[in-house]
Amino acid sequence: MTNVFSHVRSFLEQQPAPAKTLEKSSSPNILYTALPKHWRSNKSFQEPFYVVLLTPVPDNTEVSIWAGNDEKPCEEVRNEKAKVHRQVAKFNDLRFVGRSGRVNNFLISFTANEIYGLKVDS
Repeated sequence: MTNVFSHVRSFLEQQPAPAKTLEKSSSPNILYTALPKHWRSNKSFQEPFYVVLLTPVPDNTEVSIWAGNDEKPCEEVRNEKAKVHRQVAKFNDLRFVGRSGRVNNFLISFTANEIYGLKVDS
């Protein structure tokens, strides 16, 4: 567990001031960089979007982002997948393509995918 925190600490020390602002997710073990309050559809963010995992997750585990709201439960997101490296998933050129409509908020979900090998005897 101390290895996890050393990876997170080194990540924070290397980031410029805006990226050091991490938000809490509904899971106590997932933090993410702050998102802008308003953004144009299909425009990439000025800074990469980071997801920081406080529980041990193997490197190269794929993390996906999904977004939606009450009107549109599953909006289109581009470049929504990233690989974990040293407890951090970095999303370059993340774009929310769909519009939120009149609703002001999106619900953003993070999913960590891990491949398990399974041998089936016949």
